[in-house]
Amino acid sequence: SFILSIIVIAVMTSVAFFTYNYSQKIMSDQIAEKIDLIRNNQRGKILGEIKDIKEMTQYFSESSDIKGLISMNNYFIKDGKLVELTNVWSSLITKNSDILTQNNGMLAASEFSYITNENGVVVADSRIGNTDNIKEYVGKKLSENEYSKVLNEEVHIYNGKPYVLFNSKINAEGAEEDGPTGYYVMAMSLDIFYSDSLQSLTSISSFKLLNSNGYILSSSDKSLMGNQIDDSWYETQINSSQESAVRDLENRKQYFDQISKKRISELRDKFIKSHHKRFSVFDSQLHKEIVFASHNNYLIDSYLKMINHFTMLFSYLNDQRSESSREEHINLIDSIIEDNKQKAYKILFRHLDRVEIAKDAKIKKRAQKEPF
Repeated sequence: SFILSIIVIAVMTSVAFFTYNYSQKIMSDQIAEKIDLIRNNQRGKILGEIKDIKEMTQYFSESSDIKGLISMNNYFIKDGKLVELTNVWSSLITKNSDILTQNNGMLAASEFSYITNENGVVVADSRIGNTDNIKEYVGKKLSENEYSKVLNEEVHIYNGKPYVLFNSKINAEGAEEDGPTGYYVMAMSLDIFYSDSLQSLTSISSFKLLNSNGYILSSSDKSLMGNQIDDSWYETQINSSQESAVRDLENRKQYFDQISKKRISELRDKFIKSHHKRFSVFDSQLHKEIVFASHNNYLIDSYLKMINHFTMLFSYLNDQRSESSREEHINLIDSIIEDNKQKAYKILFRHLDRVEIAKDAKIKKRAQKEPF
């Protein structure tokens, strides 16, 4: 019967609001679990990738050709500077640079590599295409963090692009105890820190893996990787040795930015100009714009399951209730368009808290008149 349906729907709606009161904690727990899972997966992937690259860099550094070039670098590097090269030395440098290029091809994320003598002067570089541009690279003195004291998480910017470096000592044959005679260094793209699993986070949060200098090594938004963040909040998390952190306000800002101002502006005009009988249609469209902008599958699915019950309960509004709701919706839209997020939060939460089976709802009057 119709009355029985109303009772069932009312109970279901009450359960929905009861669930809503707990949904924030439930969703927060789910998000925390998902972030923790992805963080652990990321850690495992990154550590495995770093281990493989270190092993390959060491393997490359043990090449007899590489050791041979290092042992003879004193003939074309004098007082830390490149001397005028003969054809023989030019050919030898180019040959070893070609070897570096071939080695790069064995690692997908490898961009370029170079070798230095023990003092950090470059003696070969995979970016050398031919003898014409040897001087562009060979003979350059590098800082210690680019050859001997390399930190794998440190970001280096070359020609406007971010890289991380991996190094391995080059030792003379049978003279390992005498110390390194040079260094083999590989420059890797930040892709080594990225995993496709991060895509599953985009619907609930923004994920960033940062180094101690605030550079983004990995992010759910791949375009941000390699950028440096100038934000005290991130510095605080890094300096306090946080393994992971959730920033609610940032996520909310990103969420509100997803709402189409063009579409809700069009809805605003419809709320103002259209007859109140069309109110429920525009009301539903506005709520969908807000909910769908979250890209949160859990929230969207929950909303779609409840929307039919809300529609049945609140579609039949009289002029008075329609007008007050119309003003409330217009104020909400204005707040979003003006980027006044705090005001929008208050209006939206007040709007949700006030939802009930109104005394003036025609559907309730009709239910009271009709028999089972």
